[in-house]
Amino acid sequence: MAGTVVIGVRVSPQMKKILERLAEARGEQLSDLVRRAIKRELARAGLLDPEEAKLLEIRL
Repeated sequence: MAGTVVIGVRVSPQMKKILERLAEARGEQLSDLVRRAIKRELARAGLLDPEEAKLLEIRL
């Protein structure tokens, strides 16, 4: 993916397993799940474009 950077996040082994199971159940990569979670938090904080927030089904 062009124009991206890598960031590191530490989570407990249990949290990692939960996230991996959720991503697998949704048929997506773990990184996609995490990116969407970050975008949802940005939208809730009012830091994301309202149109993009709407695509994420975020109620502002």
